[in-house]
Amino acid sequence: MPDIQKLIEKADSEKERIQLLKQQREQLEEVIRYESRRQVLLARREQFQEDGVQLLTDLESVDAELSAIDDSVAGSPFRDEIAQLQDRLEARREGSVVLQFGSRHLTLDRDLVLGLPFGRIILFNLRTIQSLLGKRQQTVENLESD
Repeated sequence: MPDIQKLIEKADSEKERIQLLKQQREQLEEVIRYESRRQVLLARREQFQEDGVQLLTDLESVDAELSAIDDSVAGSPFRDEIAQLQDRLEARREGSVVLQFGSRHLTLDRDLVLGLPFGRIILFNLRTIQSLLGKRQQTVENLESD
């Protein structure tokens, strides 16, 4: 019987070792998962930093080129006209209505029009007028070029 008891104790201790090894393996797997994720994130961070440096360099180059163009346009008689065109384009991007009557331009703020009673209907009608005037202008330009 003592041999059987020794074998049982040995089997129990082997079970405990196996259980302990399983726990250590699980912990090691978790550490490896975290470390691999960490390495991926560090690599991405480094790539983003490199891209950021390149983007900043490109941005500085574009700024210098824009400054040179602005300096050359500053002496041009068309500078004011270009600024007005840019203002009208920005107003259209923001949703405002820009109407042209001959050489005059009228810009109506979208939010201001929507604040009026029946604002949506008014805005719709103004956009329709804007569209029709734009098509009419294109037709006139096409006729003049023929």
